[in-house]
Amino acid sequence: MLVEAELKQLIINEKSQQQMLVLKEIGGLRALTILVGIPEILSIDRSVKRKKSQRPMTHDLYINTISAFDAEIARVVIDDHSDGVYFARIELLKDDKVLSLDARPSDAISLALKQGVAIFIDDSLFPKN
Repeated sequence: MLVEAELKQLIINEKSQQQMLVLKEIGGLRALTILVGIPEILSIDRSVKRKKSQRPMTHDLYINTISAFDAEIARVVIDDHSDGVYFARIELLKDDKVLSLDARPSDAISLALKQGVAIFIDDSLFPKN
């Protein structure tokens, strides 16, 4: 089962290569922490703060490309975890069809924040108490 979530917190530690982002289920108490690198957390931070750059950054290029092909991002889904690595997919809508693209969670989350689309997490990925 998929659970809608929101970005709750970014934990940026300049002394570490591993940064943390926390996603919290909407209407619930469960949260999922994902470790990402410095470039990824800074990209997400720019998305949260709606910072514009003079030239398109990589995620802007993705959005522009998707739009050029008359598609749109419908939602992102974090749906698997294996050997310490989370997996995500970006679901696109094009001509009433859903296309699914494999993605790193950090890229999917950054695109979701930039486009204002929902983030979903597979229920099985939340830590068990």
